[in-house]
Amino acid sequence: MAVECPSCKRHILETDNRLPPWCQACGADLKGATAVAVAEPPRPAPAAFAPRPAPVAALESRVEGPPLRPDDADALGPPERVYRGSVVRQLLCWFGSLIGVAFLALIGYVTVHPPKTPVSDAAFYGLSALGLTGAVGGAYFALKFRGLSYAVYGDALVRRDGGETTIIRWEHVRQVFEKVHPAWISYRVVARGGDFELTGDVAGHRALGETIELRAMEHQLPAALRELDEGRAVSFGPLAVGKAALWHDGQQLPWSTVGLTVGLKPDRAHRSAMVSNMVHLHIFSNQPTAYLELDRVPNYKLFLALVGHVAPQCLPAGV
Repeated sequence: MAVECPSCKRHILETDNRLPPWCQACGADLKGATAVAVAEPPRPAPAAFAPRPAPVAALESRVEGPPLRPDDADALGPPERVYRGSVVRQLLCWFGSLIGVAFLALIGYVTVHPPKTPVSDAAFYGLSALGLTGAVGGAYFALKFRGLSYAVYGDALVRRDGGETTIIRWEHVRQVFEKVHPAWISYRVVARGGDFELTGDVAGHRALGETIELRAMEHQLPAALRELDEGRAVSFGPLAVGKAALWHDGQQLPWSTVGLTVGLKPDRAHRSAMVSNMVHLHIFSNQPTAYLELDRVPNYKLFLALVGHVAPQCLPAGV
C-alpha cells in the first residue's frame, strides 16, 4: 500500500510499515493522507518457469495455398528436373524375372520328360513356387521402377508412382528426415499430400532429397526466424534452438558451452568399437555428451541454418 500526498498528489510507498512525516517532493504534511493501492511493476519470471520451446507445429500450421489435384500438373509448366526410377534396379529385376522364367521352363521340361530318378514332390513344388515368384515379382518391380518418377517444379513436387500422381507444394512439406550411413543415405518426407521415402530406387535420390530439404526450408525459415525474434525456441525432435541456448530433452545448454560435430558413435567403454554404424550428431557441453542419429532430427538443414544464425561458431565442421 501507499499514501497519496494531499498537496502534490504523488504516491509515497510505505517502508517497513512506516511513512516519513512529510512529502519529500513538496514538503507537505502526510498526516491524514489517504491510503491507495498502487500496482507493483511486473516481476520477471523465474528461470524455472521460462517458456518451453515452441513445437514444430507452430511452423507447420503456417502453410499457404490449397492442395493441388493431379489434373493441375499440366498447369505447372515445364519441370526443372525429373528423377526417374533406377535403371540398374530395373535391369536387376528383369534379370530376376528371367531366372524365374528359366525355372518355370525347367519345371515344364521335367514334367514333359520325367527323369529316370523321380523328383520329390517337395522339390517340384518348391522350385515351381520359386520360379513363379521370381518371374512375376521381378516383372512387377521392374515395371514399378519404370513408372516411378519425381518432377521438380518451381512451386511443387510431382510424384508419379505407376498410375497414381501426387502433387505436393513446397510449403506443404512438413518434415524431412535424413538417415545417413557412411556408405548410403535415404530420406523420409512427411508432407501434407502424403508421406514417402527416397532410396536408391530413384536415380539421383540424394540430389532430390537435398532439393526437397532446401525448397521446404525456404518456406519454413522466415517463420522460424520470427519464432526466435519473439523469444521462443524452435523444436527439432529432441532438440530445440533458441537465441540464447540449445535445448536437449528439456535441458537448457547455453551456446557458449555447446559444441557440435557429426560422425559415428564410439563406445564409451571401448573407444575402438562402434555402437552404431549410422552417422550421429554429437553434442558436447558441460553435461554428459549426447549422441543423436541424424534421422532423429527432423528438418536437419533448417536446424543447421538456425544454428548458423544464432551461434555460427557451433556449426559442425564441414557444414
